[in-house]
Amino acid sequence: ERAPSSGMAGHTFDVFGHRVFSSVGTCPSALLGKTVVVRSSDTETFELDAEAACMSGRLRTIVGLQGHEEEISLPLKKSVLRKVFEYCRHYKGRLASDIPLPLAFDTLEECG
Repeated sequence: ERAPSSGMAGHTFDVFGHRVFSSVGTCPSALLGKTVVVRSSDTETFELDAEAACMSGRLRTIVGLQGHEEEISLPLKKSVLRKVFEYCRHYKGRLASDIPLPLAFDTLEECG
């Protein structure tokens, strides 16, 4: 699919009854096998495979600009980043399907 006015490639999906567009991008080949370090607003650090980090458009852009060697600080609490990174690790390398709500379990792994 293409975003209506931008020509960007991506997918649309429903989030709580709202149609959302997400751009699709791949992890640059120079980052394959590398690790990205992200710091939360409450100073906890997370290590993440670059392939999983690239699932986030924001992280993909930051890592593309500054490289994977520098720590990336994000204005999100550790509890939020933990869930985001759980999602990124779970769907790394594959397209995420729609998530049925309410969730049947507490983690994405249990939900399938």
